[in-house]
Amino acid sequence: MEEKQKKKITGINIIKKRLKKILENQGNYSEGIDTLLEITAGNIYDYKLARRDIEELEATFIEETTREGHVRLVEHPVFKTARLCSENIRKMLRELRLTTATAEGFDDDEMDDLINSVNDIEE
Repeated sequence: MEEKQKKKITGINIIKKRLKKILENQGNYSEGIDTLLEITAGNIYDYKLARRDIEELEATFIEETTREGHVRLVEHPVFKTARLCSENIRKMLRELRLTTATAEGFDDDEMDDLINSVNDIEE
């Protein structure tokens, strides 16, 4: 059986540079937000990793054995990771005052991922 090749994910530094460029183009960049950009880029990267892992899953639940020896189905942990990352991304983008209308500098696939991460949030 042929093994699937993992989708290449844009690195944290590239994501950070793109976020910085967007903010510079808007006139909203200052060196004081570099840490926030780094954290935001890290969360976007983590989210993309989680999404790639989700694509490879065959089920949304895993079996967990309780202390009493009973088997129960629980949500796969990667879904929680994806939700947490997307919530953090949404908060950070809001803090940076970035919206889909102002986020030029991401290519379509990355922008779609960014939009999807924000839209996947349940309020």
